Amino acid sequence: MPESVSAEAPVPIRITVDNDYPPGAWERVVEALAVKLDVRLSTGVPHTFTNSGDSPCIVVASGARSILEACSKAAASPETTRGLVLISGLPAAGTARPAVPMLLVRGRQSARVTHEAGVSAFENLPLGRIVELEGCGDEPHAEQPDALASTIIWFAENLPETRRD
Repeated sequence: MPESVSAEAPVPIRITVDNDYPPGAWERVVEALAVKLDVRLSTGVPHTFTNSGDSPCIVVASGARSILEACSKAAASPETTRGLVLISGLPAAGTARPAVPMLLVRGRQSARVTHEAGVSAFENLPLGRIVELEGCGDEPHAEQPDALASTIIWFAENLPETRRD
């Protein structure tokens, strides 16, 4: 395990997805993450993630409403969010861009978010990264759940330190 993550205190992961996903759609990802991380799944908007006063969490958002809400909450209260992972979606124009590490995970064969759109949205974010999963389209949680979980774990284990004033 990299030194940046303590075995006693992993960064909590909160997955927030729009309620149009079928029940169980994220189960494999959650199970794979739970092996190494404290993970909770919330479906439907609005989300009310509480972290029991612990350290800030990483929010994984999938679906337009969840991405909008996650970005808005992280921008308004950056002390609650250690990082954002956006799954096959980008914040709408005019959405606040939080000053936290952000990761876009998209399928290389995605019709929803093109490579060019991802690069354009993330090129001016100093803490922004893009991971493209080969052989995957618009639903990484269903098409490549293990690769998606591994990518989220990598992000959690390699978060850059950010200044919190």
